[in-house]
Amino acid sequence: MPKPTSKSDAARMLSGMWRFSRAFTHSVEPRLKERHGLELRTYFLLKGIQHGPAYPKTLANKLEVPSSLMSRYLDGLQKDGLIDRRIDPQDSRRVILSLTDKGERTVREVDDLMNELASQRLARLDDETLSAFLRGLDILTSEEGHE
Repeated sequence: MPKPTSKSDAARMLSGMWRFSRAFTHSVEPRLKERHGLELRTYFLLKGIQHGPAYPKTLANKLEVPSSLMSRYLDGLQKDGLIDRRIDPQDSRRVILSLTDKGERTVREVDDLMNELASQRLARLDDETLSAFLRGLDILTSEEGHE
């Protein structure tokens, strides 16, 4: 049976998650912009396309991005040579998105950057704390016990 937590534990967790997200974003965003001309949002969009087959509407729903904004993002990514759009051979009303070679290379480089920055933060934890932290994340993100 799970141990009950106090409101202050829950508030501390939520506050910590928010602060971590902000701190990590602040360390990533300038490097993404400088090295690749990307925002964090467009990186996640590229990751969604990488896992393909990708359709604009499906991506917009998955990433919770309004269709009009998604269209602007896709226009910019295509202009930068990171994605291709082509008509779906199974349904000519749909467009399939894919990464170009440049897009694939960019995603790999950004993946490396994200891993490097995350590793730097995780290195602040001793082995025991890191192990407990990662186990806790696994538990908190599992679907078991989700109501």
